[in-house]
Amino acid sequence: MKTIRLNSILFIFFAIANSVFGQSTMKIADVKIVAVGETLTVPAGTTIELGSGAVLQVEGTLIMNGTKENPITIVNADPNAPGLGIVITGSDGNGKVELSNVHFKAQIQPIRFDPFWHRKSVELNGINMVNCVSGEPLIYMAMPLTDLREGRQIKATLKDFNLVNNASGILLENVGSDGIDYTINNMVFQDNVFNGSDNSMGLIHFDFAKNAKPSNIKVGTLSFVRNYAGSNAIGISVSGTGNQSLNVETIYQSNMSEDIIFDKHIDVRIPSVIVSKKEAIQNAGLSDLITGINHEFGQVRINVIGNPNIAKFVDSNGNKVDYTFSKKGDTMVFDYIQGNPAKAILASGTSVNIPKFKLTPSQALELSKVDTAEYNRYLRQKSIGGGQEQSDVLGIGVNLPMFKSKGEVIKKIRVWEIGMWGGGAIYGGGDIKHKFAPLPSTIEYSFGGYGQFNFNSRFSLKGTLYYSEISIHNIWATGLFSGTSPLMSYDQNYNEFTAAGNSYPVHFWTKMGIAEVEGLWHLRPYQLSTGKTSRIIPTLGLSLGMIYFNTYRYAYTNQGSKEAYSDYVARMKNEHLYNLRDLGSEGQNYLPGAKPYSPIAFNVGTSFSLTYLRKRWAFKGEMKAVYTSTDYLDDYGPGVWFGGDYDAMRAAAYDKLPGITESDMNKISNYSLKDKIAPNAPRSTNGLNDWYFQLHLGASYILFK
Repeated sequence: MKTIRLNSILFIFFAIANSVFGQSTMKIADVKIVAVGETLTVPAGTTIELGSGAVLQVEGTLIMNGTKENPITIVNADPNAPGLGIVITGSDGNGKVELSNVHFKAQIQPIRFDPFWHRKSVELNGINMVNCVSGEPLIYMAMPLTDLREGRQIKATLKDFNLVNNASGILLENVGSDGIDYTINNMVFQDNVFNGSDNSMGLIHFDFAKNAKPSNIKVGTLSFVRNYAGSNAIGISVSGTGNQSLNVETIYQSNMSEDIIFDKHIDVRIPSVIVSKKEAIQNAGLSDLITGINHEFGQVRINVIGNPNIAKFVDSNGNKVDYTFSKKGDTMVFDYIQGNPAKAILASGTSVNIPKFKLTPSQALELSKVDTAEYNRYLRQKSIGGGQEQSDVLGIGVNLPMFKSKGEVIKKIRVWEIGMWGGGAIYGGGDIKHKFAPLPSTIEYSFGGYGQFNFNSRFSLKGTLYYSEISIHNIWATGLFSGTSPLMSYDQNYNEFTAAGNSYPVHFWTKMGIAEVEGLWHLRPYQLSTGKTSRIIPTLGLSLGMIYFNTYRYAYTNQGSKEAYSDYVARMKNEHLYNLRDLGSEGQNYLPGAKPYSPIAFNVGTSFSLTYLRKRWAFKGEMKAVYTSTDYLDDYGPGVWFGGDYDAMRAAAYDKLPGITESDMNKISNYSLKDKIAPNAPRSTNGLNDWYFQLHLGASYILFK
């Protein structure tokens, strides 16, 4: 109660300041409450600034009376952290909600009436809502708490609205009931775009009460200008039963051929919408309005009422597109030389989508004007210009981003090259840490073959089959550089402790067969310049693939005094190398419902490569980082040590590894740690799956050049 009285004093101050200085600002950082029986009055010209998620919660009366010349404006303190808006909640039989000439800019949900709200009247007049893109209804009027006594009906009036560049509309519940009388008139919806293509929830949706009476809902004039959900036009929608109907006096729309009503003619189970008069938007009596846009090659023609103030054109990336301007009658003409305008930005900050341009045969002589995806497509359709390529290189309707220099013409190539890789692979060091990270402790072999299809001078698609190995503490690794960091775990008292001075007890050697598809974006054109015999080309890659892997551990033994080294290595690999999937280090082989981890995983990778391109050959080097869908490339997953019972794990492992000696079992199953580590201590604690790196050199032969 003290808070609202303080607010009342503040608003008296705001009113005086506004009359003297013309404007005032009210800041709401989190939640401001107007209690039952209290009235909050906001004077004309006030700016209300909302913090992140901030809300004005009204349990009593709210009066916000701006004027056309001096509206009340509600903005966000941080454009990247919008406020919620105004919430009307609770019951106040003597209270009212009165908003006049209030402008909302980019709130999450500008006005919300919570379920079972009640006021004697609601009047929303001269409401502007712009750039509210959360997807929540701009105005949500839930089912009220109604008083059916004579004269106690809620009077709800919504008129003179202008809703522009939003991602949602108005939702009215329980319309037509005896408890609330709706009057709706003179609403304008412009250039609102919903996410997705569902048009069953329009810009203004009427959800009928079960026993709705037509006399309790009066809808006058509604105007709709370029509003879409995907490619579907949107406008009015209804829900209820098939024997109900909504009467609308007049609808004005920008495209008379579009169906903007979702009612019984689409779904027989819902009410029908009966419109007395439908007319073109030009007859609506609106001022400074864009009524239509025609985009031809190099020219945008905009049909207008009055003189809407267009500040600039931008392309799909937000870059400004320069133009020359002229006006012929009710048509604004914009001629541009380069770029591809996608939006017209008005001085008010609102935007209008510009359709993609239409091609006509007479434009074949003008093609040097624009360098755009549509231009490329036109050239390909007309088979002229030396093979310029569009960005939908895969032919699946998805435009891929391309690296290219200003004014560059991307050339189609359409040739194969076949090659081989050779190099090394390195364990990522996620669960088991390299001693001198980021330097590796071991490097293993990695090699493979690939086929690369070069779609155009900036994009290629490569398919590769690799065989790669990774390891830790494999004394026969291709490159053995150092040990590993200490092995950490939790002791019997659940305190973190050093279980071993290094990770030798959990050493592993993993063999992987890998199949990948990789998109390659060339940072320089992937072709030789005229008169040149070679070129160096940097490339970025993004890959998806599948891995088949097995993880092994040696039960290391000493070399015999008279045993040749080669015989010793062969004996170790043939007699003392064990598949850790059969060991079940985390109880996979004995715990109820558990099973060994899959030998199949998926991966996603990024790469950087350099190509030394010749006429028939390409010599390459690549660095690749690969993240996988498994946490068991190192047999070190998120389960607990031994599954919580070392003896049960060991007994199950004997069944999977027939013939293993007790000495070898002790070595590969971490017998030395069984009494040190807590029975339910987790192994991997970083929450990440495993990853690895590959370093390759390769060469390929270019076919059919």
